[in-house]
Amino acid sequence: IRFSPFEHLFGRTSLTFLLWDQSDVSQSQNIYSSAFSNNSSILYVQILPVNDPPKLFPSIIELNYTETEIPTYLPVFQHIDLRINDLDDSHLHSAQIKLVSPQSQFDVLQIDLLDSRIFNVTDLNSTCISVLAPNPQTILEFEMFLQTLLYSNTAEEPIPDTRLIEITVNDGHTDSDAMLIYISMKLTNDAPKVQINGAIIDYSENQTTRNVLITPNLVLSDVDSEFLSEIHIRFLSTPPDGIYEVLMLSIPFPELSFLQNTEHQISVSGVAHLSTYQSLLRNLTYTHNLSSGNLTEGPRTVEIYVIDDLDSISLAD
Repeated sequence: IRFSPFEHLFGRTSLTFLLWDQSDVSQSQNIYSSAFSNNSSILYVQILPVNDPPKLFPSIIELNYTETEIPTYLPVFQHIDLRINDLDDSHLHSAQIKLVSPQSQFDVLQIDLLDSRIFNVTDLNSTCISVLAPNPQTILEFEMFLQTLLYSNTAEEPIPDTRLIEITVNDGHTDSDAMLIYISMKLTNDAPKVQINGAIIDYSENQTTRNVLITPNLVLSDVDSEFLSEIHIRFLSTPPDGIYEVLMLSIPFPELSFLQNTEHQISVSGVAHLSTYQSLLRNLTYTHNLSSGNLTEGPRTVEIYVIDDLDSISLAD
């Protein structure tokens, strides 16, 4: 004889045993028939309770995070129906959120910890958040707390590997199985950057050298690519002395050529290394061809922007 109780049944139950001599077949289904023994034996079974761990649903979540120039936070459960079940209890004691595969200091977890009356923080950093409820809190409170979880990556060039977040809750006795959240990193092409160090140039009408280098300390950079495909240079507005004010650039590199080359606007194309375009732009000059005494005083603004070989355009500088 084997006894197999229903799942999650605990407490005291009994099995009653009677003997039957088969003398009255018609009454064989009646346990109180005279064909059965007058006395019975009772076996009492004490089913000891075993704590069932809480469960998080869904158990596996897959999300996408898109790299942005200004890091943004991804609400992890924004479109997820987060649920916690516990067959033994309606209250929980603690929760832990851990970023298992972070990219150094650039992967960041954040959560709303404003209500300190409910949760005490036992561990808090960018990759691990652990909280303990001084008094057991309802499953609903824990669900609302976890739903505020945010993820972000602050790297200029994130590693494309999938990130993994593990979440567990505890009912005071047993941890739940971990909820696994896989975050796929979608990379985007970052625009190249132009830095003009010392961008204010003084030009005097009686100076002996008419041609003046205006970007001798320019620096080009791009976290995604070492190559550029175009540069564009122009006066933001027509200079007051018109065609007498000239931007000039010579091209000593065979892989580059002019798309446009006028007094007020220059465009150069050709796939070349950052250092090549940087050397080219450091030789950009401005000149004023009016004779002394006839120059119109005031500022002139020159705009420079570059395009990388993946067609991403820098901010103008």
